[in-house]
This record gives sequence, C-alpha cells and structure tokens, in this order.
Amino acid sequence: MDPEIAAKLDRSASTVSRELKRNGSGGNKPWVAEEGAWARRWRGSRLERDEGLREKVLSGLRQGWSPEEVAGRLKLEVGRTVISHESIYRFVYGQVGRKKEYSWRHYLP
Repeated sequence: MDPEIAAKLDRSASTVSRELKRNGSGGNKPWVAEEGAWARRWRGSRLERDEGLREKVLSGLRQGWSPEEVAGRLKLEVGRTVISHESIYRFVYGQVGRKKEYSWRHYLP
C-alpha cells in the first residue's frame, strides 16, 4: 500500500512509510497525527525551561567561568553530563539575538 500512496504523492516509499509509522496510529483521524506532531515540536532550550539549571549556569558565568568550565563543573558535581557548553553558548547568543538583551554578552569571557 505504501508504494501506491508514494506514487500518488510523488514521494519515495521510505518517506511515506516513515510518516505512516510516526503518525499512522490514529487510523483516519488527522487530529491524532497533529497532536503527535505538536508533542514532538521543540519547546525551547533546557536553560529556558529549567530554572534551577539556568541559575547554576548563570552563577558560574557570573564568577567569570567559561561555558566549558561551567559544563565541566556541573558534570563533576552530578556525575554525568548535565548540559553541554554548546548549549550554554546557544542560550546566551539566543538571548542577545532573539530578545535583544545585550547585557547577556557580558556573561561570556
């Protein structure tokens, strides 16, 4: 059945198969697929969602630590990787770029 659908949509059979696996559990109910897609959508960075983690990261940055040092310290304290230094950089640059809060740039060395 997937190859027939793929041919009618002018898509590859593997693409149609993957989408049916991902969204096809609702039968002929499109809202089920829409709700599933909404649940998978990006909701912001962990630092935007987790206030405790954000405060720990900002505390380290306020002390003059680099994002690498902050991530490394959190890893030592918890015993596993908590957040990557790339995520910290992305968060700070996002605050400057999206929200035009230029005071955030002072957190980076």
